[in-house]
Amino acid sequence: MTLTVLAIMPLAVTQVFVVGTGGGGVPHGLTLLIGLLTIYFLPWFVAWSRRHHATDGILLANIVLGWTFVGWFGALAWSVMPVRVDAASGTAARGPSR
Repeated sequence: MTLTVLAIMPLAVTQVFVVGTGGGGVPHGLTLLIGLLTIYFLPWFVAWSRRHHATDGILLANIVLGWTFVGWFGALAWSVMPVRVDAASGTAARGPSR
């Protein structure tokens, strides 16, 4: 899926600048580009919304390895792993455990 997203992304960028050729023009290209970027960064967004303790690591893994099929699904699997909870406050812990 990720390879498909990356293969289509140059077409989306091209569509942003093509106007009047029946390709849909700027609105269609921007919509496609935003949709593809949303799918690409889905693992990071899942981690961020769950207040995962390794959000920065997931973002880094997604940027560096997300273009591969295995890397994207690895980042997604990591983002849905259980969140470490801080015993004192009862909220999701951020950063390394002490």
